[in-house]
This record gives sequence, structure tokens and C-alpha cells, in this order.
Amino acid sequence: MSGPDPLERGRLLEQQVADFFRRHGYDVKTNSVLEGRSGASHEVDVMAVTSDPLMTFRVGVECKAWSAPVSKDVVAKHDMVVRDLGLNKGIVVALEGASSGALTTARELGIEIWGPEELREQLGDAAAAELGAGHAPELSAIGWERRLDAAEAQTMIGREARGLLGLVGRESVAEASLLWFPWHAMRIAIARHEGRIRRKLRTRRIWNLYDAVSGRLVRSSTWEEVPPLSRVDIAAGHIPTLVKARSIQSEIHQAFSRYREVVTDSARERYEERLSERAIPLPVEDISIEDTSVVYQPLHLALLRRRDSERVVAIDAHSGRRAQDLEEVLTGHVAVVRRALNPD
Repeated sequence: MSGPDPLERGRLLEQQVADFFRRHGYDVKTNSVLEGRSGASHEVDVMAVTSDPLMTFRVGVECKAWSAPVSKDVVAKHDMVVRDLGLNKGIVVALEGASSGALTTARELGIEIWGPEELREQLGDAAAAELGAGHAPELSAIGWERRLDAAEAQTMIGREARGLLGLVGRESVAEASLLWFPWHAMRIAIARHEGRIRRKLRTRRIWNLYDAVSGRLVRSSTWEEVPPLSRVDIAAGHIPTLVKARSIQSEIHQAFSRYREVVTDSARERYEERLSERAIPLPVEDISIEDTSVVYQPLHLALLRRRDSERVVAIDAHSGRRAQDLEEVLTGHVAVVRRALNPD
């Protein structure tokens, strides 16, 4: 069954976004033509307004049902419209997401971008699927190539389920399947003084991976370039993103701000610990999160049961090794794993 044509998809996107704001108590108009402070007229796809006795809050939404990610020009133009109309907030909704340049521009200008992941979170899976927003991330994404076949993974899972000597701690394999695990990949610029004699402030870049399920597990790299990832097909299914990238970014920025402000040694140590937990190398003079994207790791997952307990075993289908750090995360979210293994 084919999805809606581009024009119909655009109209449907505006309707779905308008309905979302109505459900949250906003007065909504679509395709409004408004005059700005400059005297120029601007058409706003979705204008959402809410008021109370003290204030009125106006949100302008630009909807793009394009078959490619939006560019930074789209973000910059919408920011200009938001400012000229004196709106409180601007949002660009893009079915196929945004380029890295657009994401950077959005952060600098304070424009919010709703890509496929955000649409699923805000509108729900059914609405996002109707729009076709789920097609790109569900079928094509960035991640590590799958190298281990299912038969090898099943052998490893079966060996783990048999327990010690095939007798002690034997478990049953309740369910098993290939699923893709989401990570937030962030390129972070770190400014710090270096050199033993003539210390100079230098900026270096690292790539950190933060798991998008618990938000706590971190893998850090000193890559100066994008990690060695490929375009992958994740149609087999994936674990949903439970922690948003912006919540991790906010935690890093807040910890760094406090790290610079506090004066006592004990308080400084506390925020140094928080930054270290986020794999931010110390000491540091400045931090800038320059780019963020969702990347996927292929895992052969199995739900093992023994009496009234269950746990998740994860085999990394890229490296062919047990992903024991992820097993702890996934066992802590076993209900989420179960739903991903049985999407119907």
C-alpha cells in the first residue's frame, strides 16, 4: 500500500500538527497570512495561540513534507518570520529531518526542529506512520553494519541460556530477534589550556555516544571526524528512543555552568564528577555541543526466563561479541524490549 502523494502529505502534516496543538489547549489556525513589524506579509502553516489572564503565547510552525532533510536556509527563513511577527516560539516540522547545518543553525537561533523521532514522540506512532515520517528511520538510518548472522547469534544465546555445565541456572529463551539500539552521537568541542611552558588555549573535538534508552551509559572517542558509520537498513525493528538528546545536552551545559560558578572545593568536585560521568575531559574552559544525531547498533536480543525472573542477553551483530553493558540497560527496561520484540 503506497503512502499519500507529496501534496496530500503536506496537507496531512499541517492537519496533524494543528490537531496536536488543539489537544493541548491552543487556538489554532492553518495557512494564516499575517503582517509583520516590517510591513511584509508572511504565511504561517500552523499558528497556535494560548492565553491566560497574564500573557499570550504564540507559536509559529513551518511544516515541510519534503523527501529530503531541510537545510539551514529553511531554519533561518523561519526565524526571520518568527522575529518579524513577534512570536514567542518557532518550530520547523520536517518529515525527513534536518541537515547537520540546519540543526546547528536551529540551536543558535532558538528554533525547535521536529524530525521523525520528535514526530513519533509528539503525534504518536500511528500518526507518524500515516504521514510517512516513520519510513526513513524505520528503513534507512545511520549506524554500524550488521556482520553476524542469526544462526551464529542463536548459538551464542543458547550457550548463555544453558547455564553452568548445561545444568545450573538453565533458562528458557522466551523470545529472540534482531533489533537496533539507538545512541545519541554528539560532537563536542572542548577548549582547554595545553602546554607545559607556554600554555595556550586550544580547542579539540571528541565524539561521545550516550545511550538513548537510559541516557546514562556513555562511550567516548577521540575521533576528530564522524565515527565510521554506514547507511543501514533497520526495517527489522528498533528499540525506541526514551531519552531525548536535548535532555542530555541540558545536563552537560548545566553541570558545566555550575562547574565554572562554584567557589568551594567540595562543590567543584561534585560538578567535576557530573561532567566526568558524561565523558567530558577535565579541566575544561569551554564546551560546545556542535552536532547531534541518532545512530543505531545492531543487536541480536533474547529474553531469557527462569522461574519468575527474566533478563536480556544482547549480542552485538557488528562485532560479534556480547554487549554486556547494554544487557544491564535493556534488562532494566525489559517491558520496552518485550514490546519491541512483539510490535503487533
